[in-house]
Amino acid sequence: MKKEFEQKLFTECPNLFSDRSKTLMRFGFPNGDGWFDLIYKASKKIEAIVSQMPIEERNNYRAFQIKEKFGSLRFYMSTQNEEIDNIIREAEQESIKTCQQCGKSGEFVTINGWRQVLCSNCEKEKRK
Repeated sequence: MKKEFEQKLFTECPNLFSDRSKTLMRFGFPNGDGWFDLIYKASKKIEAIVSQMPIEERNNYRAFQIKEKFGSLRFYMSTQNEEIDNIIREAEQESIKTCQQCGKSGEFVTINGWRQVLCSNCEKEKRK
């Protein structure tokens, strides 16, 4: 993901990503720009929930890692409640039909043994 997209997430969701240097978030977001909107929307919703918590509870709710696994988005938290779990599940479900490169409608394809969600144009580019 582009560094400016990562920085936007880190800046606008300070509670969610406050411990990123101590978690796997220090490596950033190892996926294409196409899932930025999914990650951004989910992160903003989770940030809104966490920011309403008492200060002593906020530190328990951190993004530990956000990545692609088996072709779909994975969003790992240090702790989560049912409301946060629903937000994450929704984003992960949306990822299986969203091109991870450009954000258009996509579907699962396998290229060089790697399962990915791509639109037809991005799939053609990857297969070159």
